[in-house]
Amino acid sequence: MAGKKVNVKSKKEDPTIAIKIVGAFIGVIALILVFVSFQSSQYSIERAIIVTAPVGAIYANVNDFHRWQTWAPWEKLDPAMKRTFEGPETGTGSVYRWVGNEKVGAGSMTMTETKPKELIRIKTELLKPTAEVATSEITFKDNGDKTVLVTWAKSGSLTYTDKLINLFSDSSKAVGTNMQNGLEELKWTTQGRPKS
Repeated sequence: MAGKKVNVKSKKEDPTIAIKIVGAFIGVIALILVFVSFQSSQYSIERAIIVTAPVGAIYANVNDFHRWQTWAPWEKLDPAMKRTFEGPETGTGSVYRWVGNEKVGAGSMTMTETKPKELIRIKTELLKPTAEVATSEITFKDNGDKTVLVTWAKSGSLTYTDKLINLFSDSSKAVGTNMQNGLEELKWTTQGRPKS
């Protein structure tokens, strides 16, 4: 007796599942892109510190770009960074340009307004690793008891790409940390470090 032939039909995979997965993925991406487009294009970061020193001494350390090497947060990231200075030695119109490694990039700062012992406003133009224009204000306010409240505020605009990146990594937190570290160094540079 001859055996019966069994006809086994090969099952074709159902393409609708793959289509649904791809469709869902595209939908999620579209929602993210729309969400990003509605995020603010402006950012503002502010940090502050109390310094026990005469306001004039603190102001002098900020009003002179040559002194920034002693306290600015990025200075330690590249000791071999090339620096050039233009314009007045201090105050409004003075310019500080730098070119360094990948951590500090390249750019310039220009003091656009200064009010002795009160305010220093700076325009920062980054060229590398990304292009950016920002405004910084460092203010000095008598806090009483021989102390001064020093506030560093930074603001600027975000590109669409910046906003997209900020969804996954909070760059403002890193910038804020650098600003706080800079204020700490400004404090110790001006009032002196505590004796151990």
